[in-house]
Amino acid sequence: MFIVGATSIPQLTGDVSVYSLSITGGGSLDLNSFTLTAVDMATITTAGAIMPRSSAVNGKIMADRFTISNANFTDIELEKSGATTSNSTINNAVTFSGNTIITNNNTAGPPAAVINIGGTLASVVVFDGPATFNRNNANINLAANGMVTFNDKATFNVLGQRRV
Repeated sequence: MFIVGATSIPQLTGDVSVYSLSITGGGSLDLNSFTLTAVDMATITTAGAIMPRSSAVNGKIMADRFTISNANFTDIELEKSGATTSNSTINNAVTFSGNTIITNNNTAGPPAAVINIGGTLASVVVFDGPATFNRNNANINLAANGMVTFNDKATFNVLGQRRV
């Protein structure tokens, strides 16, 4: 699924599975409280476009791997699932508003692929609402080189045992 440019904002009308998701060039997607599953990779580099919400909660994006850069989210759940050995990244200017849930359910390993948030020097990742991080057998790394700011509470959960 490719969404390019800001001419219109597609809205999901039910749960959907695609091979990959790519949102670029100011594109947006309204999940409308549904789940979009990308069997392979979700790449969201929207140059500041907003992932809007039309319902009480935005929805969920599940993918084997994420690459997120220069994006804004409102009330979003991101879940890394599958067995890829490639790490996921959330870098550069990314803002999460409202409730955010980020879960790493990677089943590869050992070692399991991680989610790196703020892993580059240019990264400024901001959580403007409550943020929940769930680690289930795979790590979530915060601010390895960049900056991650929490303007509300953050909760860190370990859902399963970490594989060595």
